[in-house]
Amino acid sequence: MDVTMMLMILKNLRGIGNARARLVLEAVDSIMDLQSLLDSLNRVLPGKGYGMDEVETAALLAAADQGQALELGVRILSCKDPGFPHRLLAATRPPVLLYCKGSHAPLQNDPAIAVIGSRTPGATGLDLAEAYAGLMASEGILVVSGLARGIDASAHRGCMNAGGRTAAFLAHGLGQP
Repeated sequence: MDVTMMLMILKNLRGIGNARARLVLEAVDSIMDLQSLLDSLNRVLPGKGYGMDEVETAALLAAADQGQALELGVRILSCKDPGFPHRLLAATRPPVLLYCKGSHAPLQNDPAIAVIGSRTPGATGLDLAEAYAGLMASEGILVVSGLARGIDASAHRGCMNAGGRTAAFLAHGLGQP
């Protein structure tokens, strides 16, 4: 299996987030089969008691996610992929996987501003988020947010109305609300 699939499997296991997935990734020497992954898991995370049935179920879920991504035109990048945004790798707790639709090239070097805010703002907040994001976009600045309703959505709308580029980072996997 490749690194991306291994990380997808890990992320489908109970109790494994980005930090623990990174620990396992750093402990493996090469791409492996499910039995080797299970052995590495139980060596790196003793006491968790992972079994082959759990790993096989996680592998099936990962394969389904990979199929859904393909159907939706979504590219899955692992933190080891050369196209993974280097700015994210410098974050305090970087993700190990990104699901990307559209071009992820602007995430590499373009100037960017993150816009986050209330999901239930007042009219003034919505107007200001849209106006400021539009101004940033008109100056060539990438507008980034979590794409939540409210301030985030207004910022993306302002950016798109100004002909700019946006990037949304969603905290959940494919098919999740």
